[in-house]
Amino acid sequence: MDNLNKFRDVVKNISQNLYSNDSPDQRLHHAFDLHELYEKFPKIVKELFDDGHYSQATFEAYKFLEKIVQKKSSITDKIGKDLMMQAFNEAAPKISIADCGTQTGRSIQEGYKFLFAGAMMAIRNPRGHEVEVRDELHSCIDHLKIVSHLLKIIE
Repeated sequence: MDNLNKFRDVVKNISQNLYSNDSPDQRLHHAFDLHELYEKFPKIVKELFDDGHYSQATFEAYKFLEKIVQKKSSITDKIGKDLMMQAFNEAAPKISIADCGTQTGRSIQEGYKFLFAGAMMAIRNPRGHEVEVRDELHSCIDHLKIVSHLLKIIE
């Protein structure tokens, strides 16, 4: 086995075997558990992450978010920013985050509309349209935390 493959194996083992401080028997936990990431990501997200393909793991997670929003909103003819702007529109939301009958609720709904749309534009799109976007481990975890939060909000 060459040095690059050995290094990949070490990194993969580290990412899979992070210790959890809140476990009395010091059982090993996956990074997804340690960071409380969304539990229902498709299997491919975790596999790509474990193999060190962080940009691709991020891209797959955001494609998954997009599919969930399409399904929950019944908007199948839009993707990305346009989908999010319509699905979470505070005037007539297809997916309600808050009570749009109050000013506070409308503000929350509008804010999340922009968070969902911004996530598609700033995180998903570069990985879907550009060549050789590379993420480091910490960036991938940050991106997966964002998408996890958004998925948990609409669940």
